[in-house]
Amino acid sequence: MDYKEKAFRDKFYAASRCLGVPVERIISLKVRENVGAYHEYKELLHELDREAGITHSPIAGDFQGKAHLVGNDRTKIIVVEHETGLEIISILADYASIISLEFSVLMLWREIRGNTYRHHRHDSQNIEIRRVDKSGHFIEGPVRDTEFSSSKNSSIMNQSLLAAIGNIDSEIKKLEAAVSSLTERMSAIEGKLVEKKSRRPAESKKKSAKKTSKR
Repeated sequence: MDYKEKAFRDKFYAASRCLGVPVERIISLKVRENVGAYHEYKELLHELDREAGITHSPIAGDFQGKAHLVGNDRTKIIVVEHETGLEIISILADYASIISLEFSVLMLWREIRGNTYRHHRHDSQNIEIRRVDKSGHFIEGPVRDTEFSSSKNSSIMNQSLLAAIGNIDSEIKKLEAAVSSLTERMSAIEGKLVEKKSRRPAESKKKSAKKTSKR
């Protein structure tokens, strides 16, 4: 085993412990490019938090670079800063939430890098996939040469959009329920006010009648 393979294995086992799954379920997406300005990673994390409420926290481990645990209450991935490009480490799964999170990071990273280098290409041709299979063999290769073909990329985009739509639909339902509850409470309050107003004339008449009888 050479140094490169050992370093990758150490990274995958560190990610396995962090994400709480077996090492064969860990997958790495590496955007192969030169990143001379590390402030772009800081901008990426800041914009994920500001635009999408995706939080981040630094994590320790043999990640070959500064690593961050990125995500929300439901889903977590690992983002690693490299001079040779962004790396996303996650659980190998078809969960829409994970795919959507990875897609959000990649799209925002493309936008940040695109604003800096207009000529820079950001497509599947400069993304590499690395993982360790059940037999312990290290697998590495460009997206186009793996099972993650262009059709898979389209599937990722579709599932991401579906996940986003699902989240929006869920939020709309919550808002509708809140508005319905508020409307019911307002109606109840209005009903009580009307009832109090209708009682006042009758109470006033009773008081006047009592005063007259006393005289």
